[in-house]
Amino acid sequence: PAGYVQPSPWLAISNKNVELMHKFMSELGLSPVSRSRVATMHHIGPKPWEFTGEDEDEFFT
Repeated sequence: PAGYVQPSPWLAISNKNVELMHKFMSELGLSPVSRSRVATMHHIGPKPWEFTGEDEDEFFT
């Protein structure tokens, strides 16, 4: 009524959730930068993003 433009409350909610998702992604190693920082215990076989489908018998025997 006074002529001021106000941002939608949904914008603040969306921005907060995007910020939370970035934190979760870095904690879980889901971003390319944090993937190298996450310490893995005993990894058996190729990483999921490196799997080519070749030599399947080597990993499933």
